[in-house]
Amino acid sequence: MAKVIATHKNIKRQIEDNIKNPFDAFNEFIWNAIDAQAKNIHITVKHDSQNIKNLEISDDGNGINYEDLEEELFGKFNVSEKQVDKEKNHSLPRGEKGYGRFSFIQFSNSAEWITTYTSNKDRKKYQYSIKISDSSLDDFNPSKKEEVTGNTGTKVILSFTEMSKCKILTDPKNKNILNKLINSICLEFCWILELYHINIFINGKKINYNYLIEKKENTKLKVESYDFSLKFIKWTNQLKNEYSRYYFLDSKCNELFVKTTTLNQKGDEFYHSLYVSSDFFDHFDLFKANYDKVFRKLLDDLLNFLRKKRRPFIKNFSARKIKEFEQKNLFPKFDKFETQVKKPLYEKVVKEVIEFAPSLASNSNDSQRKILLQLIYRLLDDEESRRILYNILEVLVDDENKDQLEELERNLTKYSLKNILGTLKIIENRKNVIHKLRAMIDNEENYYLESDLQREIENHFWIFGEEYHLMLCAEEDDFTKLRNVYCEKILKLKKDEYENDAVSKRQVDLFICGIMPEGRLKKNLIVEIKKPNSFLKKENYRQIEDYKDIINNDSNLNSAHRKQWDFILMYKEISKDHVKNFNDIIKDETTGLAHDNHKNMRIFVIKWADLLDEVEFRLKFLNDSLEEKKSKLMPKKVEVEPSALEKFEDQNKT
Repeated sequence: MAKVIATHKNIKRQIEDNIKNPFDAFNEFIWNAIDAQAKNIHITVKHDSQNIKNLEISDDGNGINYEDLEEELFGKFNVSEKQVDKEKNHSLPRGEKGYGRFSFIQFSNSAEWITTYTSNKDRKKYQYSIKISDSSLDDFNPSKKEEVTGNTGTKVILSFTEMSKCKILTDPKNKNILNKLINSICLEFCWILELYHINIFINGKKINYNYLIEKKENTKLKVESYDFSLKFIKWTNQLKNEYSRYYFLDSKCNELFVKTTTLNQKGDEFYHSLYVSSDFFDHFDLFKANYDKVFRKLLDDLLNFLRKKRRPFIKNFSARKIKEFEQKNLFPKFDKFETQVKKPLYEKVVKEVIEFAPSLASNSNDSQRKILLQLIYRLLDDEESRRILYNILEVLVDDENKDQLEELERNLTKYSLKNILGTLKIIENRKNVIHKLRAMIDNEENYYLESDLQREIENHFWIFGEEYHLMLCAEEDDFTKLRNVYCEKILKLKKDEYENDAVSKRQVDLFICGIMPEGRLKKNLIVEIKKPNSFLKKENYRQIEDYKDIINNDSNLNSAHRKQWDFILMYKEISKDHVKNFNDIIKDETTGLAHDNHKNMRIFVIKWADLLDEVEFRLKFLNDSLEEKKSKLMPKKVEVEPSALEKFEDQNKT
């Protein structure tokens, strides 16, 4: 019995610390086969619906040399002969740490190696076996070697004698445990199978990793007088234990060296491999690579090639993230005023920021994303917010993307200016609406009817507040129809979920609904309009009280927890005979709020002139503020010094 130069306890602790996933542990045996230059690896799996019962893995590699067994291979732990062979900037060997042969303890009870190799001494082929148990990792039992004929290779038999070990390889979500094993193998080895044209078979069937390939392209590239063949692969998933790299191969497809691309860890899910082969590398001196003109030009061209391939993926990534943010309600709330101009511009800015710095969208939690999205919302109106975002992006950007950052900064300023100009246009249109409403109300020669005012307000009910966004009922709509439309459109109830009996034949002039941004509360507004040439009387107020009672008595329309109801009685002048009555009714002269309020219901009596004055004042304040911001963002006119000829001509004119 041979001994490992390490204790059983130490070996077990090291394996458990370094290889935690049982599938990763199994993959160590595949790496050992690839390190032994195997081209075909056969895995035999015996399993039931949930558990793997027995595993065998065989390869056609070089086998394990008996002469090196104790001194270089199984006799030492945390040391491997592959450390000697491992060259900087090469893909192989992978198992240079010496953990692989003991990794079986993470999923099985014992491992047996049956290996055939070619002796370095007499070039004959020999076969022998080794067995290690998880109960005594510091002991290994090699059999006597026997001379054989045939091909070299190694078979590893992994046995399960305890069900506790077997249950480790159990997938509670996917009953077919074999699929999970295959997926683990594909994620870890797909790139190297492409590199070395290695085949892996499971129960006689070659594994297919095409589902991991989002895009594959073969093309040519010429640098100076050299031709280079490129094979580009965009992977759908992040590879296990492998960065996105260039793999440089000679004319016989032997790997010369590998180099990590500069597009790693950008947070954009652009996982890729680029295989580059050419006779240029047949006699390439790796130590002089940094001084080779052709190679430096090649690296620049390869980076430009990858950037070109990355652009459409970045756009798709940005679109997916925006959709995800909307589904999670991470975007700020836009009122009706902002929806027309600011929201489309905001979405463009978010898209460009994500495309520039994808890590802001991927390497952060929802709280951090919400802060970022709020900052972008503010930068369209606020110069300080633009400066803060620019400083954040400046930290993330590398030297080669400084120009893109400057372009993004110009775009942010451009979008801010567009937001201001678009908003100023809306303000101008709204001023015209206010002017038209004043003309309709104050025109003594041609008095307008309630229906005339009503039709105008139906298109511009923002005068009552930006939170109102949905007109439900208008002229000739009674409370029964109001109730039905409200239940279907706002409460999303089916016809059999609300009462179908008639509520009231009373008609309302305007019924407008809005949902408050802070929660589920629905704010509803009923407006009663009196024609401008008629004076307001006490019976008009009783009409509003009747509306309130109708709604208060209908359970579908009213709920103190979910719905706020406001009633507005609009008028031009109060009848002289009813002034005292309304002085008693109105509680707050500034807002027109009446005394007669009940729980979630409020009544307002508002003069047309007061409402329009208030709206006009708000528009003027916003207009002045935006004009000031516009003046700061507008390009400055450059005064050009007149030429000598122009000065001479001016003097002659004088």
